Amino acid sequence: MRFLKVLGASIAVVIILVAVVLVVGIPGGLLTDVIQNRVERQTGYRLEIDDTSIHLRPNPTIALSGISLTDPQSRQNSIELTVASAKAQISLASLLRGKFHVDELIVTQPVLHAPLHRERLRRRDSSSSGAPGKTTTTNALASIGHIAVEDGTIVMADKPRGVENRLEKVHLDATVGADHHMKVVFDAVARPMR
Repeated sequence: MRFLKVLGASIAVVIILVAVVLVVGIPGGLLTDVIQNRVERQTGYRLEIDDTSIHLRPNPTIALSGISLTDPQSRQNSIELTVASAKAQISLASLLRGKFHVDELIVTQPVLHAPLHRERLRRRDSSSSGAPGKTTTTNALASIGHIAVEDGTIVMADKPRGVENRLEKVHLDATVGADHHMKVVFDAVARPMR
């Protein structure tokens, strides 16, 4: 009789924990470390994420907030990206099959800072002998169905000369079809140079 009481209590605790996880979500601290390490290893850029959460209802969703991507090697003339929040809705069927597919990726308030060069800079590759270098290819877009960028800003600046161009209120809506063709709608407001 005592065994049945303990078994019933433990089942009740498990049900309550599952209900709390479904309502509140799962903290994503471990996922944050994995994402940051992988991006830094593959690109050389430093990725910082303030908050990560995983929600299971209504569809599996990973939400990131306070994202910044910087080049630790070159702070003066590098590309920097900050994002207020990003949300990736993942297909449950693809998770069960083991093939990762993002149904929808929504990026909110991204700010991209890029250098504005007046002359082209030539990169000299010491290993190149005039032959084109190897480039890596990826099928990252094939695993994303819909990408939306809301209220973004692109800042192109030449700090030594005091010149800055801006594209504000950037909205991008991209859908990738089954045939890997992409349909893109882009809208932005240009700000004149300073």
